[in-house]
Amino acid sequence: MKVVAFGSETLSHFPYRDLLEVLPAECRYYVGAGSDSGGSGLEENADVEDVVRDISIEECRRLPADETTAIVTEPLWVSAFGGWRPERTVAVMAHISFSTAAQRRLANLVAAAADAVFVRSETQYLQWCFQRPTVFFWDPYRCRQEAVHWVSRVIGALENPEELRGLEKEQWHSRLKEYQGFVGREEISEKALYFSAAYRYLLEDPAAREDLLASFERAVASGRADCLVTHYRFLSAILVKQGRLEEAVQAYGVTALDQAAKWEYERLLTWLEDGRQALVRARLFLLNDDLRSAREVLSETDGEEAGRLRLEIALRTGYLDQAFREVVPADCKTHSVHRSVEILEGFFYWLQGDRPGAIHHFLRAAAEDPNALGYILEMDEAESLLEQIRRGERAS
Repeated sequence: MKVVAFGSETLSHFPYRDLLEVLPAECRYYVGAGSDSGGSGLEENADVEDVVRDISIEECRRLPADETTAIVTEPLWVSAFGGWRPERTVAVMAHISFSTAAQRRLANLVAAAADAVFVRSETQYLQWCFQRPTVFFWDPYRCRQEAVHWVSRVIGALENPEELRGLEKEQWHSRLKEYQGFVGREEISEKALYFSAAYRYLLEDPAAREDLLASFERAVASGRADCLVTHYRFLSAILVKQGRLEEAVQAYGVTALDQAAKWEYERLLTWLEDGRQALVRARLFLLNDDLRSAREVLSETDGEEAGRLRLEIALRTGYLDQAFREVVPADCKTHSVHRSVEILEGFFYWLQGDRPGAIHHFLRAAAEDPNALGYILEMDEAESLLEQIRRGERAS
């Protein structure tokens, strides 16, 4: 197996070089700042003693995709693959990857294409654990050697889904244990209890309910005006996990303070009365941003409404292929769905290296909503930044 990493720095400044060097691989390559002008790692006269060889994106595309694992640390590179798709993709997301809407969108597209994702912000890590499988926390407070060893374990388990799932749970248990140790510290007990509840929820531990309510009580005592939504609403998802669906709906109802939430509550009650429990479960998960659990419920649910919820999840998480599968001809008669499909098509063509095709679909979306022109500007900006990296004019 060959390994190629994509970054925004020169090889000498690439912060994950030590990870590349410990991974078992036939060859290790790097595509980054200035690689276009200096890369020669695929040439016969390349220094075979180099542990990691600097190559250009054009040279990278000559690597056999079915024998290559890509490690993407700069999401911009995904737009340069031009249809070349490695056998395995690992995404390592620095916090800067989420600083703007465009970066978050591109990061979602990279994560959707990845077999494993590492995140260095714990808040973002937890959010993504609620959205997709095989997300891992690169703990910035952990010893570097331990962190690299952990990442190499995960990459080594990519061929074994059961082992990968076990590593995911192992990390949840580790994070839970850490926050349990913080609960006794009064100044951070609210946050510690809330994070503890979140990790227990992922582990399907019934004690998640008690931790959440304890966190909610502390939030109320501290005068938090929004804690019904930020804390108590999560109880509805926990109750769904425990099979207490009617209680879950009522818990959500307590937090329905604005008109939109009240409308959602009425719809949940109607579905519940009509015996559409699967839709109620999925919608409650979605309302708590647990797209992962919602997707699992909907994968076994038929009907038009279930299909539209699956489409919503796919759009929010960047899974283009799944989104296309959920679109039916009748949906395209709806302006909002038609616009979303055109935007999907635009990103799909862009990631395949077809810029004119991408612009064509973004313009079609703009016919429904002029704001869609912003996607063309995003694409132009991303390509401009990537070109700066390729020429070695930008390092982050």
